[in-house]
Amino acid sequence: MTDELKYRWIGIGSAALALFLFGLLPFASERLLGHPLQLPLSSLILQTFFVALSCSLASASKHPLPVRLGLIKPTISKWQWVFLILGMLGLSQSLDAVIQLGDWGDQGSLGLFQQVMHGLRGWNLTLAVLGLGLAPALGEEFLFRGLLLRGLVGKLGAMGALLVSALFFGLVHFDPVHSVAATLIGLYLGVAFLRTGSLLPGIICHAINNVIAVISSAFISQSAPLPHWQLPLGCAALVLGLVSTLRISPHSFYREDPCKPIKTREG
Repeated sequence: MTDELKYRWIGIGSAALALFLFGLLPFASERLLGHPLQLPLSSLILQTFFVALSCSLASASKHPLPVRLGLIKPTISKWQWVFLILGMLGLSQSLDAVIQLGDWGDQGSLGLFQQVMHGLRGWNLTLAVLGLGLAPALGEEFLFRGLLLRGLVGKLGAMGALLVSALFFGLVHFDPVHSVAATLIGLYLGVAFLRTGSLLPGIICHAINNVIAVISSAFISQSAPLPHWQLPLGCAALVLGLVSTLRISPHSFYREDPCKPIKTREG
């Protein structure tokens, strides 16, 4: 079987899976209503839908599916990996500190997340890590960076594609405070994608950040005092991450037509 035929069948299968999950999600949400695992299980279904939708739409592209979605190995050093992840954690901790200082953490979806996660243990916590930690790292990166951001680069340019994809990423969180925070995180992950040309850094940064958020919410009380070092240390880590990421040479699809295969960057 040729690669072209293989990707075509992946696209067909992904489209069928996406349709099935689209119909399953409201049914599952209704059946799980009030269950402590409603949020992580619904998220798992939604994020799988995002992956399937992204693969089905990307398969219609004129170039191979892995190339279209940025499923390539990034050519960055170990230290660039370290600073990239450090910057993501710094941004997340800074946003968390600002939200706590503004007393917004107990409102909307963020407050619901804290309530649902706090006290989870054993298999319930494991499912929460899977559904709210790992699954969004795949689903949201496939959809918003691999499909949307990559698809818009040739039409809007790097900056326009970055802003639009980050804005949509924020809007799907359907909460004023959470949406603003998600938009800023989307900008950071988008810059990482544009510099490396690969989804892998974003997926790993996103997963580490989410898993830490799930586990800390399960074990740390929402009323715990804010450490005085969290905001300045988070900002410092963010600056290091941004400086290191921006030193990476822009990926070649900056200058390519989106209908042409993406070339991996050398060195």
